[in-house]
Amino acid sequence: MVSFSPEWLDRREPADRLAHSPRVLGAVARHFLGRDALQICDLGAGTGATLRAVREHLPRHQDWVLVDYDDTNLAAAETRLAPVLEAHPRVSVQMHQADLSDNFAPWPETTELVTASALFDLTAPDWIYRFVSGLEGRPLLALLTYDGRLRFSRFAPEDGVMAEAFNNHQQTDKGFGPAAGPQAAAILREALEAAGYEVLVGDSTWHLGEGFRAMRKDIMDGWAVAADQMGVRDDVIERWQKAHADPRDQLLVGHTDLWAVPQPASA
Repeated sequence: MVSFSPEWLDRREPADRLAHSPRVLGAVARHFLGRDALQICDLGAGTGATLRAVREHLPRHQDWVLVDYDDTNLAAAETRLAPVLEAHPRVSVQMHQADLSDNFAPWPETTELVTASALFDLTAPDWIYRFVSGLEGRPLLALLTYDGRLRFSRFAPEDGVMAEAFNNHQQTDKGFGPAAGPQAAAILREALEAAGYEVLVGDSTWHLGEGFRAMRKDIMDGWAVAADQMGVRDDVIERWQKAHADPRDQLLVGHTDLWAVPQPASA
């Protein structure tokens, strides 16, 4: 499985929090309104950012299981969540290391909500369908699934070929087989609806300008590497980098938030 460093996850968390769809998080809060307790499993949990982002929208008593492949991320999550747990004693957390590529349903049987952030675009379409079958009627909150939209506020002639190269690279194997990449949000919705879920989606696009200089540079550097691996010429990459070097040239990276609950049984 692909793994991301705690430093990168820390860097992106403020942008993630700004991007989350209020429409989706509002629907989650309404669904659990009146509940006092909830058991949640977060997949690809990283440093615990999903817990920090959605805790306030859920019942006061929360028992979380954080699942990640990388024990370094889980150790970082334990450290970063300590202040949250101290401030909110009704929230508890367990860490669980697992390789999701061969374990698509690692949650305890008592889990009442499955969450994941920035995960499904890394997985393969057949994995998504198997994952949905494993939910067995549990609600799903899938945040920040990359959906293929890439745009700067200023146009450069190289933008088209660079975006195409990045999206093609996103469909290479990330540890699950050839990845769904930009199609992941649509595939996940299709799989959920086929399994009898009601699905609500909302926009969670990153808007990265001067306030996110370091993150924007990280993305552009990684984008250049991906384009090189996909065969884009060096001179094209260099012109593109120069054209978008100014951090006031805002970078928009499209993501989708998704909330899915089983449809009520017909009378």
